[in-house]
Amino acid sequence: MATQARHATTSIWVAPASDPDRAQQITNGIRDGGKGFDVTPDNRIVYAVDHQENWDLFIVDADGANQRQLTFDGRYHDHPVICEGGKSVVYDSDWGGVFHLWRLDLENGSSTQLTFGQGEQAPYCGLIGEWVYYNEEISEGLHRLFKVPVAGG
Repeated sequence: MATQARHATTSIWVAPASDPDRAQQITNGIRDGGKGFDVTPDNRIVYAVDHQENWDLFIVDADGANQRQLTFDGRYHDHPVICEGGKSVVYDSDWGGVFHLWRLDLENGSSTQLTFGQGEQAPYCGLIGEWVYYNEEISEGLHRLFKVPVAGG
């Protein structure tokens, strides 16, 4: 008998755009950033990490300092994107059994559900920051692009 074991690992690396050969590894988790990451205007990195068989969101400075966990609810968190000029993170989560978009306030840590459809994922914040664009499954196998105000509604 023969078998193969495969272990995928990812970590976050940072380098100056002008000199990518100077990349520095700043995280040491098993799958850091494997389900997405984004950078705040003040150069902090918000990323999804599978640290306990559960994808949570973390934030870390670009030099690897001040790493801290942002979500603690035991749910799957995916596709974090920075919104509102770095004041919030929008992500998708399966809280309640279906993926919906949530907004996490980086100042006070509160989360607010933004969507309530049949399944919404892959958020993207517009350049001005008033809207979140996302993919929603409107029927089995049929997806459309939608938008929702970043403040909810």
